[in-house]
Amino acid sequence: MNTTRGYFIFVQASEQKDYLSQAVALAKSIKIFNEINNVSIMTNCVLTDEQRKCFDKVFDIPGNDEASEQDWKIQNRHKIYEASQYDETIVLDSDMLCLSSLDYWWNILSNTDLYFTNQVKNFMNETVITHPLYRKTFIENNLPNIYCGMFYFKKTEYNNKFFALLSEVMQNYKKYSRMYCNEHKQQWCSLDVSTAITCKIMKFKNTITNKNLTFTHMKTRLQKWNVDENWINEIPIAYDDNLKIKINNVVQKQLLHYVQDKFLNTELKQIIDRIWKEKTYSLA
Repeated sequence: MNTTRGYFIFVQASEQKDYLSQAVALAKSIKIFNEINNVSIMTNCVLTDEQRKCFDKVFDIPGNDEASEQDWKIQNRHKIYEASQYDETIVLDSDMLCLSSLDYWWNILSNTDLYFTNQVKNFMNETVITHPLYRKTFIENNLPNIYCGMFYFKKTEYNNKFFALLSEVMQNYKKYSRMYCNEHKQQWCSLDVSTAITCKIMKFKNTITNKNLTFTHMKTRLQKWNVDENWINEIPIAYDDNLKIKINNVVQKQLLHYVQDKFLNTELKQIIDRIWKEKTYSLA
């Protein structure tokens, strides 16, 4: 039996951000650079026919809206586990772009059942373990250093329990944050902190370590820049018609978590769309 593998993106409509446009650009970039390029989305947004073409499967968000009273719509993300139709799934944040092939990741990840990014890279491709400005809750409460911008799972009995507990933690975040992160408590529920609490309770640790199973995280302090968080106003960005992106004259590879929404401008979206269509039509 062939193993099905694919990427999964979660998007819930927000007045603050256009997550759907980000997800569309990410899906197209995955399909541009990868042979294993199934992409599914779970969303409450209404997709146009053109947007649907870049996804292999579109799922509604099931059940009650657990983020109905939140501005930052992440409380439903644990539902990805149940929804995914793939035997092996890589989950990605919507504000990312794939800039080179990730196909070799699957053979590495197939040796484990569950994987979370615990180290990220900066734009220079340097591994960055953490930064206290962004990770005080993790540091002061001795939580696993989890980044959920990229994670992987198979459907297993252990993972059934893991994601059931993650759901419990996210639905009862105030209770679990009092128990497990009372120092420098993060008042809002985030997937990173909720997953770290779940990992601590389940005593989960990654069984594989590979410095390439990560992403470039464009939070400013990770870059060692003396600029504010809106780094795109001060740091040079260049890209060509082949989607080669340079930040401060450094070519970016694999997964770029650009963070700043304005990075994905109209011109860049048009380049991605053109290349995706050229590849799609050439294979038709």
